[in-house]
Amino acid sequence: MDEYLALIRQFNSVPTLCNWFQLFAYDTWRRIEFARNQRGLKIFETTITQNILYEFAVYRRIYPSLRIDMYESLNEAANGNDIEFEIIYWGRVLKLPMQAKIIYADGKYPRMKHGAQIESLIDYSIRESGYPLYVLYNYYDGINLNIFNNRTDCGITYGVQQYGISLVSAYHLRDNYYNQRVRADGSLDWEIPHFGDLHPTVAVPWFKLVCCGNINNPIHIVDMFEPPKSPNRAKLVDQLLFRPVKKIELEKWKPLSLEEFIGEKKQMEKYYTWEEHDGLAEREIVFAPKYKIIIIIGDQINS
Repeated sequence: MDEYLALIRQFNSVPTLCNWFQLFAYDTWRRIEFARNQRGLKIFETTITQNILYEFAVYRRIYPSLRIDMYESLNEAANGNDIEFEIIYWGRVLKLPMQAKIIYADGKYPRMKHGAQIESLIDYSIRESGYPLYVLYNYYDGINLNIFNNRTDCGITYGVQQYGISLVSAYHLRDNYYNQRVRADGSLDWEIPHFGDLHPTVAVPWFKLVCCGNINNPIHIVDMFEPPKSPNRAKLVDQLLFRPVKKIELEKWKPLSLEEFIGEKKQMEKYYTWEEHDGLAEREIVFAPKYKIIIIIGDQINS
């Protein structure tokens, strides 16, 4: 709790995106921990994703210096677990399509086993000249804390709770876990990764998106996820380009204000409690982002 209060004080004192990302990662770790240790409580990816959107909306209202815009897709087939981050650096944009997955109590991510969803995410990213990521919502108590405590990245010292929200390359998951297990009938299936397979060696705390690296060079995103000898690196260096910022296509997206989001959240509350939630999620195969989150590091979007 002391660390949580320290993060709150840090953010209130210096309300930057870097400090907010750290605060919400810690909050997510503790939120999942609480739900997993209370009889009858459940927590889903959609719950946390909508909490992120809500907190963005609230803090943007309180602190206008947090330059965040949010949009909701007008596509009725859009999936609430699919998000598209756009990071704007001085008039140019970098797209980061993300698929959200929550850890289970055994430390694994069984929802990654979701048909050809990972292929759809990667195909979408290639079309959009973006970098495909899985955003993982985590809490796991079966770990050696000595591996995670007092780690340092870009001047920030942190513990395991900063992996409450982590990011991992979809290319890494595809190349190492997707269709890597042979079933008895000879067909291929996911080898579901464990928290310890990805953290801390492969997945990174999500604060690194806004706290670390040369923000004027998109290659720092490649550096985070693709080591120099990675077979994907050369292709990604060419693919991952800043594009000129375009006007939001209002026929496809609508602005998401705090008031509108509260109304949307009320409509979606049934997904938090229905047992059918699992069945609904299994039908969401094609990557179709429901939410677009635009983080502005440099100048504003041209209107």
